[in-house]
Amino acid sequence: MPVLRSLARSALALAAALAITVCGAAPAAAIVVEPEEPAGSERAAATVHPALVRVTGTFVGRVHDREGGYANNGEPYTLVFMCTGFGVHPDGYIATVGHCIDANDRNVRDLFIRLAAEDAAAISPDIPLDQMLEVGRSAWDIEGTSPGSPIGSQILVTGVAGAPPEGMFARVVDSRPSGQGDVGLLKVDTTDLPALELATGPGIAVSMPLLAAGYPESVGERIGPDATPSFEKGVVEQAGTDGGRPVYRTDTAIELGLGGGPAFDASGRVHGINSVRLSGDQQVVNLVVPVSGFTDLLGRNGVRAELGQRDVRYREALDANDRGEYTDVIEAIDRLEQEGSTHPRVAELRRDAEASRALHGDASENRTTQILVWGSVGTGAIVLVVIGALLVARRRRTTPVVMVPPPAFPRPQPGPPWQGGPFPPPARQPAPPNRPYGAAPFPRQAGPRPPAAAPGRPGPAAQARGAFDGPTRQIRFPQPSPPGSENQTTAIAAPEPSAPAPDKDDAKDA
Repeated sequence: MPVLRSLARSALALAAALAITVCGAAPAAAIVVEPEEPAGSERAAATVHPALVRVTGTFVGRVHDREGGYANNGEPYTLVFMCTGFGVHPDGYIATVGHCIDANDRNVRDLFIRLAAEDAAAISPDIPLDQMLEVGRSAWDIEGTSPGSPIGSQILVTGVAGAPPEGMFARVVDSRPSGQGDVGLLKVDTTDLPALELATGPGIAVSMPLLAAGYPESVGERIGPDATPSFEKGVVEQAGTDGGRPVYRTDTAIELGLGGGPAFDASGRVHGINSVRLSGDQQVVNLVVPVSGFTDLLGRNGVRAELGQRDVRYREALDANDRGEYTDVIEAIDRLEQEGSTHPRVAELRRDAEASRALHGDASENRTTQILVWGSVGTGAIVLVVIGALLVARRRRTTPVVMVPPPAFPRPQPGPPWQGGPFPPPARQPAPPNRPYGAAPFPRQAGPRPPAAAPGRPGPAAQARGAFDGPTRQIRFPQPSPPGSENQTTAIAAPEPSAPAPDKDDAKDA
């Protein structure tokens, strides 16, 4: 037993030592903290952010009536439209809204007329502004800086990683104005433009949750890659048409400047393009143009929306970050930085991965640690169970088993043996004394012998025994005889009253 107890203590010490060895010197290493799962909107924002750009459309034009009179003393008006765009192909193709890049869009022309009407109303205060606007829309024309020239336009794209701080001029590949689809396609000179994935399938539906992303006007006309965009959640409320093309109204709080940005789901796939409109009472209306209208625009210009290799690697880094494999995130981003310029959001992801790895470690290492820890604990538990079983078995072998008979119930007795009842058990005879055959029960004691008996008298021993050794005589007793017969006698032996015979024992001693 003491040996088994010491063996049990040794097994416990061995299991504890094994656990400490596996977990390392620091006690906290055994406490594994799993990284938090990122929210869907956070992952989607991280996917979309590098592909967002600022699109600034600058339009220059003069307003004149049909009689040759010019507003603003003949000086041109300059309009600036700030919108958002996003990459759809690494070769520099950008999606945005049409009214931000099309000089002939009705929104652009209406804003020129409004500026001229306000100046005219200031000169002629007796004419209301609404009346002046109505006259201008019907009788005024807009031209460029020279007579008969088209409205001058310049499209600038900023926020592209690796591009000059002043931005990159973009070429308008194609566009549809508001009222006819309100989408546009731009081209900038780059081959590393981050791109987004366009969704395929049934398209937008009422009650569908969507996120809107873009740069509000408060950010400015020119932004750097480190500018912070806005991300807004919303739900599709109503389906409608705009110039015969489908459009959806949402409850998303889209600010001015977010028009042209993507409307995407929690996985980062783009379902539409945000379009901010002003109603007749100058109220902001938030609309989403389905991405199907934009893919038609791509198709007729021979452009295909697709991700580049760098986009795929960036998404792999995001997937590794979601799994908690922070070392893989760091290695993937290091490869991206070696291949070329990266967006600041990519560098931010790397910093977050380094901090998370220092705090939590990689998930795969944590799982390995857990397996080893629990394996050592399980091994120790098995050892303890085996030792316990040995202790129990040892105790059973050394402890006598006491059998408790079941309670005896009286059985009915049919009667005595001659009536079929049981015979009584035989009386138990005492065991004979264990001594050799013929040996006396007590040893003969040495001492003075008794005196010899006188002749003709029994000795003391014979007297004590009442023994009788003398001559006999016949004693007759009358016997009953049948009638008519004589008296008969029966003789038995009886001692004579003479001197007693000597005792056999006394004679033997003599």
